[in-house]
Amino acid sequence: MDDNEFNKIFTTINFYIHRNTTPAWKLTEGNQWTELAYITDGQAEYSINGIQYRVKKGDLLCTQKESLRSAHTYPDNLMKCYIVSGSVYNASFQEIPLAFPSLTNVGIHQDILSMYRILDSTWVERKPGYELKARGIYMMILQRFFELVYFGEKEKNYSIRISKAIKYIVEHYTEDLSVQNIGKKVGLSPAYFGNLFKSQTGESFHQFLTRIRLNHAENMLLSGEYNISEAAYASGFSDPFYFSKVYKKNRGISPSELNPNP
Repeated sequence: MDDNEFNKIFTTINFYIHRNTTPAWKLTEGNQWTELAYITDGQAEYSINGIQYRVKKGDLLCTQKESLRSAHTYPDNLMKCYIVSGSVYNASFQEIPLAFPSLTNVGIHQDILSMYRILDSTWVERKPGYELKARGIYMMILQRFFELVYFGEKEKNYSIRISKAIKYIVEHYTEDLSVQNIGKKVGLSPAYFGNLFKSQTGESFHQFLTRIRLNHAENMLLSGEYNISEAAYASGFSDPFYFSKVYKKNRGISPSELNPNP
């Protein structure tokens, strides 16, 4: 499943539990829905369609709908995990498998744990609209797992200064920003800030700023409410012709193909 396909899936949640196993815990039932388990501690032995899997802390276990499975934990190393079971659909409303391997070690990530804790409280409190909120949180969790499984992205532990710089850029991208003035705002020399920014984000300051500006301009053009010049100026570009050149270089098409208005 590529990024475009993944962006179009949606899920239901038929069953959710923050599972803390007991020494006698066993699983001997069939799998009614597609199930995703994030192991946060301990170990367990699973059998899925006759294949044995020993799961441990940091593992992501994906069990497809109607699989035959059984499982047990180890009394001296009890498994703890988050379990979500439900159905997965594509853009044509067809039920599809969840496109993860049966077992992947993705590691323990604090941002994912935080989202599961929110999902946990949402599901337990059951306030009006909780199912809609829970599905939204689960989709955010799936997106993070998609990054980790298919792109090998690790949790982004930006330094305080780079986090501050990113926040400022995202909030002020329409202004005249440079390595010099952003570096000064976070207390770093331009050269050191530029090198640190690229080492932590994987993009140069200019690449990051350009991407944010292009994304904003593209959203404006796709809305059909703005012409190319308006979108360019409103996104921080001082010249619509330069914007068109940069857009085509980065996106492979001319902005006029999104919106023919100059």
